[in-house]
Amino acid sequence: MVKGQDLINLLQDETLVEIMKYLDGRGIDRDAYSLVCKRWRTLESACRHFLTLDETGQSDAYLAKLVQRFPNLRQVCVDEGLPVPVPINGRLSHRQTLCPHMMRIGEGALIAIGQGCHQLRLLNVSRCHQVGDVELSNIAQGCLPFMHVDVSVCQNVGDTNLATLGTGCPLLKEVIYSHCRKISEVGLGQLVSKCQTIESSHMVYCSCVTSTDIATMSACCNSLNKVVVEK
Repeated sequence: MVKGQDLINLLQDETLVEIMKYLDGRGIDRDAYSLVCKRWRTLESACRHFLTLDETGQSDAYLAKLVQRFPNLRQVCVDEGLPVPVPINGRLSHRQTLCPHMMRIGEGALIAIGQGCHQLRLLNVSRCHQVGDVELSNIAQGCLPFMHVDVSVCQNVGDTNLATLGTGCPLLKEVIYSHCRKISEVGLGQLVSKCQTIESSHMVYCSCVTSTDIATMSACCNSLNKVVVEK
């Protein structure tokens, strides 16, 4: 080996990606890896499946840029209550969930996610009060593998969203709609009639949901093993 020779860049992309897997969850290492050169940054971005943000008043446009950089995201969580630091330069440590506490997140961000994250499995937008049926329809229309959704305390979410998810997300396994008071037997019936793979449902303080509706869900969803209901 010649001293000073750059041998690592002779490796194929597939080999570098395998090396990247050993850094999974080690944010500092992954960020450093992405700064080596454009090629390494591109590979690191393609390998990023999980992302986390805090509430820094960022806009939909900011999240759209992140989605563009990380096209293979599988978990996106937009949660108001999780204190996670974000580097000033916008580079994110590798984490196991994406939780942007963006109270201003709205249709623009969810359009970007729906159009850019076709492998998305999980979305957590709990307590993001700008999010409603219209915004979430972009996810249902663009993310076929979608399995888990948490829209707790999103007061603008109602029956329309349930119907859209039932049509667009046939693999859905978990729905968390706690404190969504606009949800009723109409939307729930449309959801379970088209999406019968649901295993877990949280509907705490959904005042319009009755015991009859829960029985209907149980009858339609043979894999249902957990229902959380409280009024």
